[in-house]
Amino acid sequence: MKFFNLFNTISRRTVLLPHRAERSMIERRKVLKAILVKNPDRAEALNREHIRNVRENVIRYQDFIGLSY
Repeated sequence: MKFFNLFNTISRRTVLLPHRAERSMIERRKVLKAILVKNPDRAEALNREHIRNVRENVIRYQDFIGLSY
């Protein structure tokens, strides 16, 4: 599966997980706020945290998402 297709599949399916869409928006807003106040280190740290959270959900719910490793 090409990366773009895989990314879209993961994005569409993980937001269906309980409360994931809301948490994702909160995480992204924090990143944006850090960017707006010109704090790139905080923005990077928050973005890495967001990616870790997505990764954990992908691993935990890989059967639901339709992935196998």
